[in-house]
Amino acid sequence: MIIRAFSHENFDIMCLNKGLNDDNIENIKDTAYISIICTEECRKYYLEDDTAHWFVKEHPNVLNLDFDDIVEDRMYKGHLFKAMSEEQAEKCVDFIEKNKGKHFEVHCTAGISRSGAVCQFIFDFFNENKCYSEEDFNYFNRHINPNNHVLTLLKRVFYKKNGLFVDENKDF
Repeated sequence: MIIRAFSHENFDIMCLNKGLNDDNIENIKDTAYISIICTEECRKYYLEDDTAHWFVKEHPNVLNLDFDDIVEDRMYKGHLFKAMSEEQAEKCVDFIEKNKGKHFEVHCTAGISRSGAVCQFIFDFFNENKCYSEEDFNYFNRHINPNNHVLTLLKRVFYKKNGLFVDENKDF
């Protein structure tokens, strides 16, 4: 299993180079794609109007999520920035479970925090051999700085779903 985090720009380049689009993405049977972009309010604040999901239609191997790289919802200068919600975490965990055994390609704006948290979760909970290659270990130590809220929320949802004890007041 290969699990990779991409910046939005590098994800778009990879999809373009591979010729991936809504018409052929379901033909890629061995890979699942998670696309994380910031909310419309965040895009308005930063005047980003070209940020969009590469795949627009629903596909069994594509999950599109919109949330900002923060730990809790926050109003700032008239804009409401949104953290990952429990509902989004449930969708993400369900999607990962349905695509278990596939490669995962995950992107967010920079490819570091939100996508890093999702990749870390997949490595920790769905990596069947429960070990990291030296390349994976070095990649995570150099390039990933997981958003703690995202990682904690994914773990809580996973534990609840599997009937394990969850202390709502504790971070993992």
